[in-house]
Formats: sequence, structure tokens, C-alpha cells
Amino acid sequence: MIIYVDNDETVCISSESCCGGETEAIRYKQHFKNRVDKYKFTIDKSYDMHTEQLNLNGCHKIESFFDDYERLGRIKQFFNDYPKKKSDFYTDTIDHPILLCKDIFELAFDDKLINLATSYFKCLPSLHGATIRKSKATDIKSEALPHHGQTTLYHCDQDSPRFLKYFVYLTDVGEDNGPFTYVAGTQLNKHKSWTHKLRHSDKEIEKFYGSDSIRKLTGNVGDLVVANTSGFHKGEKVVSGERLLLTFYYGIHYPYWRTAPTNPINQSDFLTLPDWKKPVADFMVKK
Repeated sequence: MIIYVDNDETVCISSESCCGGETEAIRYKQHFKNRVDKYKFTIDKSYDMHTEQLNLNGCHKIESFFDDYERLGRIKQFFNDYPKKKSDFYTDTIDHPILLCKDIFELAFDDKLINLATSYFKCLPSLHGATIRKSKATDIKSEALPHHGQTTLYHCDQDSPRFLKYFVYLTDVGEDNGPFTYVAGTQLNKHKSWTHKLRHSDKEIEKFYGSDSIRKLTGNVGDLVVANTSGFHKGEKVVSGERLLLTFYYGIHYPYWRTAPTNPINQSDFLTLPDWKKPVADFMVKK
């Protein structure tokens, strides 16, 4: 399905890639039209190269996207000091209240993040949430890991046929530190019988898509990995050291399976945003 924005811009989504098929694709088109009609936006052409890679492969890495390393250090310290993490033997996680942390709040509404998402969606995007998670080294098989550890198996997210996750590396991530891994092109091409299967092995993925389609995105502190995670992806299992990852979720409509934000922002924080950014927070304001 092709959605026409104007004479120069189009957005392509595939009904075959949607877990809800053509019905879901049509619903996305209506959300898109509503957002274009409701909010003014400008597309910054300097992001075209990144958008092209996202449209082609479904994932992209931008080195040193965030170079305020003092801020990133404070975010890491916030995580280390926070006393009520959700923890198991593989991961420690914070979702709410991380957007109440000033440094994370400002990063979530960073101009560059919003401009990149606007270039990709061809309309003003909306923030849907944020998470910060540490994954720790283990020699346990992925299939035996607890819930968050199960993301070390290939899967596709079902928030929408077209949405973005921003992964900010807060530690250096090499081959053994659990790099984000994506199967290029699967945001538009999925094995039809797989759309409702939750997890897939490396063997299944490589047999169907080939090893050449797999993108393993190592990186350094401050690098940004951005992906439409409706395509097949996983976090490689950490086998040495640890990985600390800050994630922001961007889309144009609220995820179909969620009824309220898991980490809302306060009205007072919302009011600090410039007017053009307020629509980006329209799903996140604490009522």
C-alpha cells in the first residue's frame, strides 16, 4: 500500500508485513491522514540518507549521534542509583519514572530524534514511551532465559506496521556484549505463517532469509541504532560484560495493545516543551 503525502513524498507499507493484514494497513493509513491534517510539520532533507536506509533495510546506525557524554554519564548514574529496578538474573529494567529524569526527558524530545522520525513517518511523530535496561552476561541458553531475556531470540513487535525504536548505547557494545541484530528488509517481507509465532531460532531465520540479510550493529557510547521493529530482530545474548541501553519508542498512533502510557510525563514537564513539540507528547501527558 502506498500512502501519498504530496507530489514528492510517499510512505509505503506492506499489508503482508502486518500481523492484522490489510485491515491493519488501512487503519494505519487513517491514523496517518489524521496526524497530517492535525499538525503542521517540516521535513528536514538532511535526514534523507538515514530515512532511505530505514526504508530499505528497516534498521540503521548513526555513530556519535549523541555526543554530550556528560549527559549520558548522568543517565547511567541515574540508572545505577535507582533503587526499584525490575530485575532478574539476566536484566535490570526501569521504565516508569525515567521520563521524570530531566536528562532522559530532554533526550526523548531532542530535535534530532524528532526530525529523523518526521523524515521517516512524513508527519509529526509521537513519543510512546521509554525504557532503560541493563543486560548481564550469562551462559544460559536463550530459550531458558526469563521474559526480557527471550528478546535474544528473533521476534517482531506488533505495535504498528510502521514505527521506530531508538536504541541509545550507554556502554560500548562489541560482538560479545549483546549488539542489536536485525534481518534486513523484513519490515516489508515476512513469512506469512510466521506472523503470529512469537520467537524464532537463528536456524529458522537464516534458512529462510539467508545469512547475508542479518545486520549485527555493534557500537560505542552515544551511537544510535534506529529500527522499525515490526521486522525480525533481537538483542544478541550478552556473553561478556554488560550492555546498558536507553530505548525510546516513536510512532504515529498509540500501540493497539496498550490502553495507557506505561511511563507518563507530568503536566508541568509537558508545559516546558516548545509549542511545536507538544504534539509529540500528546499520548504521554499524565491526565
